[in-house]
Amino acid sequence: MSRFDRRLRGVAAGNDGPRPGTAACSLPASSTPNSALLGGNFINRSPAPVSRQRQINGVAMLQTHEQKIKKLELKLSGVELGMNINISRQDSQTEQLQKQFNMLNSEYHTQIQALKDYIQVLEQKLMKNPVKKVTQDNSTQTVGGVKNISLVITEDN
Repeated sequence: MSRFDRRLRGVAAGNDGPRPGTAACSLPASSTPNSALLGGNFINRSPAPVSRQRQINGVAMLQTHEQKIKKLELKLSGVELGMNINISRQDSQTEQLQKQFNMLNSEYHTQIQALKDYIQVLEQKLMKNPVKKVTQDNSTQTVGGVKNISLVITEDN
């Protein structure tokens, strides 16, 4: 009989030997894991542990929650107060800048209008009376880093 035949039939003379394809030596029962393939633990499964119920003092819990809520309300009111202060400060700064802008804008418009009026007056004078002699005065004035040169225009009347 070949070894393959012996393996298929079993080692012993009868059919009481190990099944075909099993290990020749057997491991002790204490070292064999009690789990199925892929980690499933279905063999010798112990019942789920009984959860212990603990008693909770409801009044004490409500008091601690009430204290936490009060602290949060105080923090919230502080944040709201800070936001209101910042918003009012921003509003006042915006109003102040708007006033400055309007003032500068109105001054600019009045100065431009005055210059336009002055130019129109000069143009009208030039159209009525032709200029015969233009002399330049050598007097210069420095105002704010800008030199002002004065021109003297003589007209025949």
